Amino acid sequence: MRSFVTVTTGHEQTRVDHCAVIYDEDSYFGSVDVIDTDQYQQPELLPSQRIDLNTLSHLTVEQRTKLLALLNKYSECFSEKSGLCMKLMFLLTLNQRD
Repeated sequence: MRSFVTVTTGHEQTRVDHCAVIYDEDSYFGSVDVIDTDQYQQPELLPSQRIDLNTLSHLTVEQRTKLLALLNKYSECFSEKSGLCMKLMFLLTLNQRD
């Protein structure tokens, strides 16, 4: 494994040999350079674009169209990216074994 990663941003190249998480509670320790990672991310495909249409061959054209439209309408629920749901809170109490 290499000890650094070369990141090209526009016309500049930056060598990165470490990364860190900075929390709001951390005290000021100088300027921090941040790399914009959004420019390197591929746009996520819609759910209808990720489905193998052969798996829907048992549906009529109308049913298929409605299903794909529904999946696209609620695409945030069918995303490949994990997210945070605040709709339900669950408390799990564990007892220590003796």
